[in-house]
Amino acid sequence: HGPVLAATEIYSNWNARVGAILSVFLGTHLTGLPFDILNTLVFATILALVHPILFARSASSSNDGWFLIIFFTLLSLSTVFGAVFLWREGSLMYSWALAFILLHFTVYRYHYAGIKSWYDTAGFGVVILFCLLGFIAGMSSFDLGALGCLVHVCFFSYRRMNGYREGLRFWLPAVCFIIGFLVLYTAPGTQIRASRFDSYTSLTQIFSWLLAFEIPKFTEHYLNALGRSMYKTNYLVLFASIATARFIFKFQSRHHFMPFSIRYLLAGYAALLISLIGLLFVHTTQPGGDALVAPVLFCNFALSAMALAYLLKNKLLANGHYMTLIIVALLHCLMIVDVSEYAVGIIPARRAYLGASVLAALTLCVIIQANWKAVTQRYVFIPLFILSASIISIETWGLHITEKVLVTEALENRAATDGILIEADYKILQAPQYYDWAFLSTDENKWVNRCYTGFYGVDGIALKNEVREVNLVRYLNYLISFDRLL
Repeated sequence: HGPVLAATEIYSNWNARVGAILSVFLGTHLTGLPFDILNTLVFATILALVHPILFARSASSSNDGWFLIIFFTLLSLSTVFGAVFLWREGSLMYSWALAFILLHFTVYRYHYAGIKSWYDTAGFGVVILFCLLGFIAGMSSFDLGALGCLVHVCFFSYRRMNGYREGLRFWLPAVCFIIGFLVLYTAPGTQIRASRFDSYTSLTQIFSWLLAFEIPKFTEHYLNALGRSMYKTNYLVLFASIATARFIFKFQSRHHFMPFSIRYLLAGYAALLISLIGLLFVHTTQPGGDALVAPVLFCNFALSAMALAYLLKNKLLANGHYMTLIIVALLHCLMIVDVSEYAVGIIPARRAYLGASVLAALTLCVIIQANWKAVTQRYVFIPLFILSASIISIETWGLHITEKVLVTEALENRAATDGILIEADYKILQAPQYYDWAFLSTDENKWVNRCYTGFYGVDGIALKNEVREVNLVRYLNYLISFDRLL
């Protein structure tokens, strides 16, 4: 198939995201070294946009550097790092989508802060290109696309109520972003893919529960979906949520920015928490552990939303004294909305929580830099950074050597198109926070095996033994034994 036909087919029959379309459209032109270079630039772009998107300025000091180190460390420990940043398909689907969305919203961050950027004086052609970027960004991710649409609607509405009028160069790219998401969500391929998952819950189903006043059933489903985000992000979402609640309570006790005492605030929090837990037990099915802890996340969300509303109502946005609290509360609200979107069950995969992990890591970074002494940050995060970077390097290097020795060289040296049986053991490091793709198996009819046979043009390929996970010491010995063969 030609690239245009292949892109049309994947949009219509399986995956309508921009990453999937790019993957089949560019094919082998975006593999190997060209992909590695571009993918590195994408990851560098994500890091470079952290400070502009949060603070409407570029990173420029040693504290900013430590902020990025802490962010990377938390992100690498909470995501399936290899699957979303290094693996070609995962990178195109998730980290590239994140980069597109950050590029799109960074312009609006400067605009809403009242700071002129390059875009304010850009010509008509640049505005058109930015509209195209907005469409691509909206069409690149389900959860972040939906979240971005909500952000645009809320911010445009808030600014309009306060007398601001947005020019064409700002509202047109936002409209393109929303159109891009709608094109993604309503694509035939999205509906076909959703039908393959038994756990998929449609928006129609959720609305039917609400219209039928089946509140306990809806509550159970929502809180279960909310709770899953905790262990799927190494509990980073839970840590960020609890830290945010503590930060708000502490800020209220010191500055009283909300018109009631800390005692009444705590009483209201406890009442909402008990009510949500009670709703879970009204349903005939006993709630699981995820659902029992999820009310904490929702209560923290309600607390953050209330704090943010009072800050904005009292025009404290321009007061630098409250800016840290505003950023923390907003990030936390966005994080909980993001994980709440999985109640619709579009893609029930570990790597689908990249957006939540990014928001949780940013939330914790802001809180840590606001409350921790510099020396404490270094004592805690230097060892964690070294540990995380070392394990990621070992896993990446190990996969490269294993694939080269066991698979690539064996296939390239195979005579004619005969099949191959790999008798040597294929081992990977026992580290669930890195891998999230299917490996070669003992069954040559499996999808992954057939992909190998199609790519290399052989009759078949299979492993003699299934892939094994081993601990760090055994994995290093395994790699050293290969290293002697290179």
